[in-house]
Amino acid sequence: MNGQFTYLVQVNCQPVPNGYEDRILHTLDQDFAVKSCQAGDGSLGIEIQSGHPLAHGVFKDLADAVIQAISDLDSRVSCGTIQQTCGGPGEGLLRLAPAGPIRRTLAWVMGQPRPAPVFYFYRDVYLDLALDAKARQLQQRQPMEPVVGLN
Repeated sequence: MNGQFTYLVQVNCQPVPNGYEDRILHTLDQDFAVKSCQAGDGSLGIEIQSGHPLAHGVFKDLADAVIQAISDLDSRVSCGTIQQTCGGPGEGLLRLAPAGPIRRTLAWVMGQPRPAPVFYFYRDVYLDLALDAKARQLQQRQPMEPVVGLN
């Protein structure tokens, strides 16, 4: 898979660490390619870019790093989500279109990229949606039978 993958981390926290966006960005940038960090009304938004899709286990590490960075600023995280930005319906066609007005028109007609949630965290509970979907898919293919009598 080639291309650029963008992940959006939205975190609800109290108090919101306004004015500390650069500090959070610098802390997280040691382990993740953080593009931006913005504090809003009751939440914090972090954008991460990668040249490849992140592995499933990285989402928990990312959530832990975000929680730690915010906790270091005496803020309390209540919940958060990690979303992967998926391309619009005609993303492949856009790559073939020449730059300029034709590409902008095609992007407008075909729709903009949209975020798809891949991971939720709420206090000490982590929900990895991608792993959950894979487990359900495997379970449908090959139903697990109860194990009777282990030695």
